Amino acid sequence: MTTQLGCEKRAFVGASSDGGEDYRAIVKFIIEFLGERGIEVRSQHNGSLEPVKTFLKMVGDPTRTDDNSFRDTDCKWIEEDDLFIAEASHRSTGLGAEFHHARLKPRLGLPLTPILVVHQPGCYVSPML
Repeated sequence: MTTQLGCEKRAFVGASSDGGEDYRAIVKFIIEFLGERGIEVRSQHNGSLEPVKTFLKMVGDPTRTDDNSFRDTDCKWIEEDDLFIAEASHRSTGLGAEFHHARLKPRLGLPLTPILVVHQPGCYVSPML
């Protein structure tokens, strides 16, 4: 499937899941923007008001509440996706780990993934991003 943005079919949209409620509307906008262009976003939970509950509902297993389940699922999606977008206005260790997983995909023998990091003006963004 070719989209208006090129050949991307799937995108991972990352954001803080344990804070940053003020930025959730921006994440939701990004997810909807991509969806309207035919790009699948499996990480839609990051744009919801309750990211953890939404994630558990999406994966269909309410017992997967440990950090490893989130990490493993996110890493799998990042490896399979064609684009990585991070809303980085709120500090998040998990978002940094997701960013680096996307950045290091070629070292895993996976295709290079375009990465876009967005943030609100005046917000602290880690130099690692």
